[in-house]
Amino acid sequence: MHMSISVPSLCLFSFLSMSAVAQVPSDPGAMEQMLHRQQRQLEALERRQAKSAKEWRTAVYELRQQLRDEQARRDSAEKSLHAALNQGRTDTERYRSESREWQSDTTIKLSQRTLWVAGIVGALVLLVTGGFVWLRRRIGREAEGIDAVRRAQDGLQAAQRQLQEESVKMDDKLLALLEGQMATARTAHVTNSVDNAVATDAAGHDFVLKVADEITRIEMNLAHMDQSIKGYKQLKRSLERMKTNFMANGYEVVEMLGHAYHEGLKATVDFIDDETLEKGIRVITRITKPQINFEGRMIQAAQITVSQNI
Repeated sequence: MHMSISVPSLCLFSFLSMSAVAQVPSDPGAMEQMLHRQQRQLEALERRQAKSAKEWRTAVYELRQQLRDEQARRDSAEKSLHAALNQGRTDTERYRSESREWQSDTTIKLSQRTLWVAGIVGALVLLVTGGFVWLRRRIGREAEGIDAVRRAQDGLQAAQRQLQEESVKMDDKLLALLEGQMATARTAHVTNSVDNAVATDAAGHDFVLKVADEITRIEMNLAHMDQSIKGYKQLKRSLERMKTNFMANGYEVVEMLGHAYHEGLKATVDFIDDETLEKGIRVITRITKPQINFEGRMIQAAQITVSQNI
């Protein structure tokens, strides 16, 4: 009967087989029992690995769903705030228009009653007094509209800050989960000649590449975030610890963000013009996928965005 055995299981099986060479019993029955015991150990290891991978995918899905929900709530809050801002601007413009119309009417009436001096004086006093009261009320309403705009802006900033804090919390939990998954993966591998052969195959790095993509996404978020955000420093430390674990296992996430771009760089590049830069400057301002090296050899080319003024 054909049996499918994963690469980590084959590695462990090779190790166990080599370890048992010196202890091979002369009794065929005992040898068969030993082989069955090793096979059961391999199957148990495969089940644990499958369970860990499933738990990781479920947790990542839930975290991303939470991010989408938070983004939807933020979009709803922004729409409400923008509506309030637009209403405030409309009211202010209406008040100004009414004030201009009133002033125009007053001028016309004064020009038509130039012969009625005595009446004009009395009417003018009353009119100016009433207009002063009216204008004071209008100015008070305009001030309230400006205050409403300011309150809306403050509310928007508070909502953005809260969203960033929630994002930092979820990213910190995600890093802890990924770090645990990497630790589980390391215990499932045995350092031998078979492992070295498997490591040269890019398909064996799939999990590490996915983790590297998440690391880069979090780095991009931190680069555009105020350092005073709650949890910022803790997330930064977790990120550095994850990079250290990468290097300890032979992987390197190449630093590119904010570096100058040079022709010949092995990467997929999108160029955008930025007139705020000095003439002739090219800077890497966004990383979609990072460059990953394993034991000094590139196993994933970077996808980057370069801002330039040439």
